[in-house]
Amino acid sequence: NALSTLGHKKFDPFLRHILNIENISDEQVKSTLFWDTVRMAMVLDRKVNCSWGDVRLKREHDDWASEITETLLDVKNRDLRLGEIYGEFEKFSGYELLKTTREMVKEGMVNRHCVASYISKVDQGLCGIFRIEGHTLEAVRERNDTAFYTLRMLQFQGFKNEPAPKELKEKVLDAIARFNTKCKEDH
Repeated sequence: NALSTLGHKKFDPFLRHILNIENISDEQVKSTLFWDTVRMAMVLDRKVNCSWGDVRLKREHDDWASEITETLLDVKNRDLRLGEIYGEFEKFSGYELLKTTREMVKEGMVNRHCVASYISKVDQGLCGIFRIEGHTLEAVRERNDTAFYTLRMLQFQGFKNEPAPKELKEKVLDAIARFNTKCKEDH
């Protein structure tokens, strides 16, 4: 069940920012929206209530995303520390990799979502953020059975976190698959 899943040590840093954890559902544990909101709660020193309905969770997510994005507007622009694989995928696909904090903030403002809160994830090499036809892609690297990395689409959202159109998503998934095949052949 959902509560036993959260008993794992990897969730310890999140738990102090979650209220009414006994009410957490399997859907919440699997929800990107839920975990994005928890991440932002950590940044803002707030709490996410597992008793909130979907509408309240989305409202808090969007409000907190705006608050973080507005705060980051005042931060000096700098280059992000990008994982090498993301630059390789940019060259392979032609998709625009966001490379500065200002680009991340602007993307969050234009699409009214929380991508600006991903700056630390990008700096740690955990993901790369791409702008594709007005939508935002979060790609993550995964280590294969061998010693090389491949990419996986984690999120692909548009304005206010609307999912990217099916045709565009399929086009991007195809580019990722072709890139991964090339990585495998090169190693």
